[in-house]
Amino acid sequence: MAREDSDTTVRRKAVYAISSCVRNYQPALDQLREHLPAEIVGADEKIDAGDMDKIDAIIAHLKQA
Repeated sequence: MAREDSDTTVRRKAVYAISSCVRNYQPALDQLREHLPAEIVGADEKIDAGDMDKIDAIIAHLKQA
């Protein structure tokens, strides 16, 4: 939904919800990582939920989609 919905408002709200979920909560980030395409994050790459720079980069990429 965050990348494919035709309504930009829906995409924006979906990205905001994802951002809120994954910040500082590792289980949610692990679930998100499983659904992200390889161009955003590598299949074997481990991301720490406390790494705000990496989270910001992922969210920025989702916003651009």
